[in-house]
Amino acid sequence: MTTSWRPPMGLLMVAGVIAVILAVFAGIYAYNRPTEFVVAVGPPHSEDAKLVQAADKILRRDRASVRLKVLLTPGPAEAAKAFDDEKADLAVVRSDLSVNSTGQAIAILHRNAAVLLAPSGSPIEHVGDLRGKTVGMVRQTVANDQLLETILRQYEVPGHEVARVALGLEEIESAVRNHRVDAVLAVGPVTGNIVPAAVAAVAAGAGAPPIFVPVNEADAIAQRTPAYDSMQIVRGSFGGAPPKPSDSVQTIAAVYRIVAQAKLADAHVTDLTRRLYEMRNDLVAAVPLAARIEAPDTDKGGRITVHPGAAAYLDGDEESFLDRYGDWFYIIAMVMGGVASAFAALAGRWRSRGHEQALRLERLLGIMREARTAETRQVLDYLEQQADEVFSQTLALASREEIDAGRLTAFSLALDQVRQAIAERRRMLAKSDGATPAPVALAPFRAAGE
Repeated sequence: MTTSWRPPMGLLMVAGVIAVILAVFAGIYAYNRPTEFVVAVGPPHSEDAKLVQAADKILRRDRASVRLKVLLTPGPAEAAKAFDDEKADLAVVRSDLSVNSTGQAIAILHRNAAVLLAPSGSPIEHVGDLRGKTVGMVRQTVANDQLLETILRQYEVPGHEVARVALGLEEIESAVRNHRVDAVLAVGPVTGNIVPAAVAAVAAGAGAPPIFVPVNEADAIAQRTPAYDSMQIVRGSFGGAPPKPSDSVQTIAAVYRIVAQAKLADAHVTDLTRRLYEMRNDLVAAVPLAARIEAPDTDKGGRITVHPGAAAYLDGDEESFLDRYGDWFYIIAMVMGGVASAFAALAGRWRSRGHEQALRLERLLGIMREARTAETRQVLDYLEQQADEVFSQTLALASREEIDAGRLTAFSLALDQVRQAIAERRRMLAKSDGATPAPVALAPFRAAGE
């Protein structure tokens, strides 16, 4: 008969408590581990790229629970493609560039105004006057070409009737002075670097403040083409005396915003959105363009789709820790209650078994005491039968490995003593009757291996 060691019940309960504690610490670690978002932005030396890189540095400095991994691209179009291909969780995209339906806004970074400039003294005062003229495109891109086409289409000016020349900022002044171009289109934030530099260069080339050509039907364009917004360049936006422009000018703008994949967890996006707006002052110190960051419209049916996580923060519906994980606490409490009940039941079962085994051992000791005072062989036969029953019960427990080695040894010793007591009493009774007692061969009970 073989036996196996069974750990004490107390040790099992301690192990269970340790396992629960380790699970809790693992959950806390997983919760506090920073979440890293890959964000696509370009071109590498643009204000947008500098802004995102500055945000990443601030998040790491503050040991925030969310971090940014910057993926630099050649331009906004490539950033949009990386986002569409799911190579990035976030992207800084331009509103008139394709972004798949999973892109949901977190914040508006800035609006790039389309600023049409004509040299002082030019006959160009309206968009329709551009027919047959040459427009210098500052940083000419496919997106800026499309923007100009959209403006011309509103005024029924065929695109092929307006020539276009790509210009760097350093080329604008000479191009205006030498009449290589009749007008200049600069697309960028009014408070950024490109547009103010273009205004100053046109003024220097003509020797006087430029003419700001308005897009008076900007509201109609924005209504027909949701990729663009209508905006106003207010009087004096570019300084000067007299102010530039001398009156507020209407135009259209492409919107640059941060978008997130719809599949991102709401809680993580909420955290990122909150930190983005909270760090705005720090960002402005590093990148002045950050002052233009604004919240998207969260109203249902708005022109852009806002990520639910961002909307929760912007609308003041941010979930607390208990709101977010209350259900999990309830489930954990139920599970731990079940585990505790199981331990209690197991402990009760072990206590019950231990009590039963103690009673059997006590019964053997009782049989031994009764055997020593038995008056007849019939009583001894009965006691021997009782001892055999206890032996068979103990043997059954041992076969199921439900008794530990210590108790099994105690049963073995007690059973030996009972058998010896019964044999001794038989010899004494036989002598008193004058009979010769038959020798009794004792086969003491032993655990396997003894």
